[in-house]
Amino acid sequence: MSAAMTERERWLATVEFQELDRPVRFEAIGIDDETVANWRRGGWEPETPMLDFIGEFGMARSAPVFIGAHLHPGFFPEFREEVLEDDGRRQLVRSQAGALFERFSDGSMSIPRFISFPVRNQDDFRGLLPRLNPRDHGRVDAWSWAFGLAQQNHWPLNVYVSGCFGFHRHLMGFENGLIAYLEDPELIHALSRAWRDLVVGVVERARVHGVVDTVYFWEDMCYKNGPMISPRMFQEFILPYYHVVCDRARELGARVLAVDTDGDCTRLVPLFVEAGTNLMLPFEVQAGMEVRKVRPEFPRLAIHGGLDKRVLAGTRDDIDRELEAKLPFMLARGGYIPAIDHVVPPNVPLENWRYFLERTRGFGRSPG
Repeated sequence: MSAAMTERERWLATVEFQELDRPVRFEAIGIDDETVANWRRGGWEPETPMLDFIGEFGMARSAPVFIGAHLHPGFFPEFREEVLEDDGRRQLVRSQAGALFERFSDGSMSIPRFISFPVRNQDDFRGLLPRLNPRDHGRVDAWSWAFGLAQQNHWPLNVYVSGCFGFHRHLMGFENGLIAYLEDPELIHALSRAWRDLVVGVVERARVHGVVDTVYFWEDMCYKNGPMISPRMFQEFILPYYHVVCDRARELGARVLAVDTDGDCTRLVPLFVEAGTNLMLPFEVQAGMEVRKVRPEFPRLAIHGGLDKRVLAGTRDDIDRELEAKLPFMLARGGYIPAIDHVVPPNVPLENWRYFLERTRGFGRSPG
C-alpha cells in the first residue's frame, strides 16, 4: 500500500494502473432531482447549504471545465434556454443547443419529446459555425478559475466536451442524424471536422491556463440493444476525427481520455480504445454490460461504473451480493473506479445509498 495520495495523484494512478493508497471515491456520476426530493420528504436535510453531491457524500474532488458536453455541442455563445409556451401541464422549451422540446411543467422525471433541431442541411450548419469557432477563446477563458482551483488543491483538471456522435446528436437529433449518415454523408463529415477542430482548439487554449488532466467525451450513443450506429459507420464518420483529437490532447499533457456512453457499448469499446481513449463509463448492467467480462478483454482500459444501480432499491443483502461479486475481482486488476452504472435513481432509500457507500469504501485492492 502506498502513502496517502492527493486526489490528482490517485485519479491519474488509477487510470494508468499504478499502485494506489485506496480506490477513487466517485460512486455515482450524479443524483436524480426526484431522489433528492424523496429524501427531503423523508426528513433529510443535507449538511451543505446548497446540496453539494460530491462534498455531501465524501466523493473525490476535481476541477471542472464544461464546454457544452451533454447540454450543447460547445456553442459560444450558447442559446439561452427559455420556456416558449406553458399550458400548466407541458412546456415548450428552447434548449441551450437550439433545439425545441417538450417537458412536463412540474419538472417530473421523463425523457423530453424533441420537436426540432438546429441543423437540417449544410446551410443551417454554416449559419451556426460562428458559435463553433475554435479560435473564440471565451468559452475556455471563462473557466480560468478552475485551473487555479486544481493547482491549489491538487485536484485533477477535467474538461468536459461533447463526443463526436454527441456533437451530431445535439445538432441534428437522433432520427435526422442517422438518416444523414446514409443520405448526406458529406454533412456528417462536415460536422465531424468541425467537432475535431473545436475540441482541439479547446484543449490548446486550455493549456494556456494550466495542465488538462482529463478530457471527457459525452457520447450516449448506445441503448439497451447496442449502438445507434454500426462499427463500420463509426470507422468512417468518427474514428479518424477521434484519432486527431486524442493525439493532440496527449501531446498537450492530457493523460486521461474518457468516454461516457450508456447502454450496450460492447461493439464500440474496441473502436474507442483504437481511437486513443483509455477510460470508459458507466457500463450499464441492465443493458447487458458486465465489467468482469470487459476487464480481461481490455486489460488496460480503465473502467468507471458497472455496479447495478437497481440493487440499491433492494435489501442490504442485495447490495452485498453485487459488491462481493464484482469489487474484489475488479479492484485486484487495477484501473477501476467503483460506481453504480448511472445516477442514483428515485426509488433508492437514503439509508441504502449510505450503506452502499460504506460497504464500497470498505473494499481495497485485494486478491481476485
